[in-house]
Amino acid sequence: MTDLLIGLMNASQRVQQMVAFGLLALGTLCVIWISVLTGDQLRGLASDIDTKRFELGKLNAILSRRPLDGASTAISADVAAALYLHGDTMPVTRARLQERINAIAGEAGAVVISISVLPESSPDGVPVIGVAADIQGSLSSVHRAMVDIETSRPPLVIRKATIRATNPIQQGQLQAPLQLSTSMEIYGSVNPATSGRQGAAEAK
Repeated sequence: MTDLLIGLMNASQRVQQMVAFGLLALGTLCVIWISVLTGDQLRGLASDIDTKRFELGKLNAILSRRPLDGASTAISADVAAALYLHGDTMPVTRARLQERINAIAGEAGAVVISISVLPESSPDGVPVIGVAADIQGSLSSVHRAMVDIETSRPPLVIRKATIRATNPIQQGQLQAPLQLSTSMEIYGSVNPATSGRQGAAEAK
């Protein structure tokens, strides 16, 4: 470095001027670069501040609408009624599910021979209850009953079904209109609040 400075001092005036101009240009570029970086940081901070102000404004708007909480609760209740089986307790919900299956089968022209409760499960934290139902009737009535079960609301799902003909077949021909017997496992979801109340009651 010392040799470079001595050489620069002994150089011609033109060389010294060129070096001085180069250093000035480099210093100017450094100042511009630092200014740009500082400006970007300030713009980023300003953007963050604006975002926080916007979020705070939304929060204040939500808090100012607190008297409308009753309306949102009613909407939630409507959604729950559309998705979950009806009943204030688990035994009541199971009983209503069995009544519903009997009613659907009867409207379709089929007959529920037997119906029993299946073990409860909770996939993804949502209680699910089911029944095993043996239903008999004509081909059209059993088919209609199965369709009506899976398209009814609140939703029901037939997870497994075994269907067999009950008519005697002689020489490869039916002796009467086709009659069917089906064993189905039918499931529906229960409001977690209902299951929670049941658990609290059992804990007492």
